[in-house]
Amino acid sequence: MRRSPPLARRLAGFHRQSVDRRLTDFSPLAGRQFKHDFNLSGFFTQLNALPDSPSSFWGIDRCLRIDEAVDGHHSRLFHMGVFARAIDLQGRFITPARDARFHALQRATLMQLLELFDHLGVDRARLQATCFGGATLGGHPDGRDRRLTRRYRLPPDHVSRRVLREAGVKVIEIAAPAGMYILPEADTLIGPRVEVFFDDLECATVIFPCFREHRGTLARINYMAAYAVGIERLMSAMTGQDFFECVPRYQGAMRILRRRLREAWSPLLRLEAANIVFGIEVLAALPDELTPRQQRRVIAMKRDLKFYLLNLGLTYSDVVALYRWFATGER
Repeated sequence: MRRSPPLARRLAGFHRQSVDRRLTDFSPLAGRQFKHDFNLSGFFTQLNALPDSPSSFWGIDRCLRIDEAVDGHHSRLFHMGVFARAIDLQGRFITPARDARFHALQRATLMQLLELFDHLGVDRARLQATCFGGATLGGHPDGRDRRLTRRYRLPPDHVSRRVLREAGVKVIEIAAPAGMYILPEADTLIGPRVEVFFDDLECATVIFPCFREHRGTLARINYMAAYAVGIERLMSAMTGQDFFECVPRYQGAMRILRRRLREAWSPLLRLEAANIVFGIEVLAALPDELTPRQQRRVIAMKRDLKFYLLNLGLTYSDVVALYRWFATGER
């Protein structure tokens, strides 16, 4: 029987005809371009620049969330497939909630994501989502974002709710700033957000930035829409298995771990195995250049990693074998 192509190739094939360009390189995981953290979100720099130069792109980026609480469905280093598109409003700005152009962009992006799930064989009946139900931003203490000197009342995202419900997806509204896309960085993009779950596992996020925070106000921008899908999460959702069972690089790491500890596959040791495998993967991928804050966070992770290594009685040679496995490249 012919095998299906790898997931990355299937995703690239689906998006080939719908984007202006395909990004093929990973963003750096760490360095001085991330002042307070690591690369938390795929193609962050490209997304921020997109409203100023409207176009579209697809690519798979590598991200690092070093403080992630790990288990069989949450690793620290993961891959994120990102589709993004911005449209040129030609200087004709009106309120997004009343703009048919914004609504059409939302509708087209959500339908494309649902078609992607259909293409991959993901059952829509098992999808559920959250969408923005309206909230006030700025004007501390009533608003979440202290940088906004004025208070802004942003209306519910009725378009996303309607599109998803018509597609048979259960929707829960979040009437709070948590339902918005807004980051702590200066000049952050701002707009409604949709989070999509397969059963109880989050596998995609959709954002619709329509403003940018600038000098304490909401500045208008060319509308943007983007979705990000977690590659490892999709593999897990499609197979009904956890990362250790369905992701090739983790399958190989567990084989190495089992040579030393036969019980490594046991659910009773899954927390220890996850912290060891995911921690060593991070160490093998980190660049040499780290900021002082990044270095401190890596040291804290190493301290936790040492505890789990000692708890399972692993040796230096075991650590070297796992490190070499991850250092040899993507799988």
